[in-house]
Amino acid sequence: FIYSRPLIQISAPTTRNNSATSAPKQSSLPLTLIGTFVEKGRAPYAIIEEQKRNTQEVFSIDDKIFGEALLKKILIDRVEISRNGTTE
Repeated sequence: FIYSRPLIQISAPTTRNNSATSAPKQSSLPLTLIGTFVEKGRAPYAIIEEQKRNTQEVFSIDDKIFGEALLKKILIDRVEISRNGTTE
């Protein structure tokens, strides 16, 4: 997952102590989540910045993010991506 840059200080989500479910690892890709749009009844999207080129683009579920990973889930405070068979 990629966390957004906080406009206000927000604690990172805590993981539950549940051996059946493991939390995705944080991505090492040079990407920054700028923001997400999540509203019931409307398609969610995320604005992600590629740090190398300082470029921002809008992505939807199943979009390829800057040729690096596939966007799998968009939540209010983070996104989950798939890269090399691993969820980040």
